[in-house]
Amino acid sequence: MTAAANPGAARLRVLGPPTRALEDWRFVDCSVIEKLPGNADGSPLEAAADALGEQSIVISDGAFRIGSGFTSIPVVWPEASAETDHQRLWAMGGGSAAIRLSREVGKVQLRTNSSSAGSSGWRLHLDLVAGAAVELRIDHHHVPGVWASGWLDLRLGRGAQLRVIERHHDASAVSLITVGSHLAQDAKLTWTGHSTGGTLLRQRFEVVLAEPGAELDLALIDVVGSGQAHRVSRITHAARDTCSRQLIKAIADGHSAVSCDALITIRPGADGSDAELQNRTLVLSPTARADTRPQLDIHADEVKAAHGATIGQLAGDELLYLRSRGLDVVAARSLLAQAFISEVTSRMGQP
Repeated sequence: MTAAANPGAARLRVLGPPTRALEDWRFVDCSVIEKLPGNADGSPLEAAADALGEQSIVISDGAFRIGSGFTSIPVVWPEASAETDHQRLWAMGGGSAAIRLSREVGKVQLRTNSSSAGSSGWRLHLDLVAGAAVELRIDHHHVPGVWASGWLDLRLGRGAQLRVIERHHDASAVSLITVGSHLAQDAKLTWTGHSTGGTLLRQRFEVVLAEPGAELDLALIDVVGSGQAHRVSRITHAARDTCSRQLIKAIADGHSAVSCDALITIRPGADGSDAELQNRTLVLSPTARADTRPQLDIHADEVKAAHGATIGQLAGDELLYLRSRGLDVVAARSLLAQAFISEVTSRMGQP
């Protein structure tokens, strides 16, 4: 692992902050990030010395503590000078680590913390060997007012299985997370995520189904009462007989803003690909905003590809029925909202 000044700071100064003029940021209220992080050039602080399990990874203010049950490996990260993605550049403002997960590794705990207001970044590369089966639980905890950027890079070997359960607990923070994943033959990535939004939560998934039999199952739910939650996915079917399933849901209340910007690309020669995207948003307040942009870019024959998006309100007849059963308005709304999110949260199990 390393802890050095942000190599992306100079590039960020050239690019300037993102704005809605950028296609990928069109739904984001960028006013909260008009100024670059104050310590974008700084080094990460020392990680807190709390208890650490042998198969745990703790990232505190951009500094890593890694359990003894892992094997570190060398990795070459992309050069900052050629990078155009703001989130990946911000993530360079902290430590980095690269770990190989063997067949003996069963469960991994990843926790990111920000203990004081300011900005920090981190980069983590996880390499699953062929045939490995791993459950990764990710928890993000940040104090109010913090700016945290992360870049998780996943490589799944042939037949590897990775199940990820992710929770964001940082409703008053700016949290920018990029997840990149490359899946080899017959590998499967199952990702389930939950958040309550944030001052700004923006998470971008870049998944390449690189070889036949690779499979993605992505399910996300955001329950936002204020602030923003934006999900961006770029899924590429690069080989034949690959499969992707995406279910992205959100509840927008108060003055919140949520969005789903998803693109599925099926490359030439990726015949037999099977892709499905569903985006469903429930708007509970007239002052909340919801945007959706599902897209397909297909360059192969004999594929299955479908997408659907709905933005709606609670059904009046369902509310009326629950009121007739003795529930008040608040309880009825809460019950229907819980039913809406349970399609995702039921997959997460116990924390």
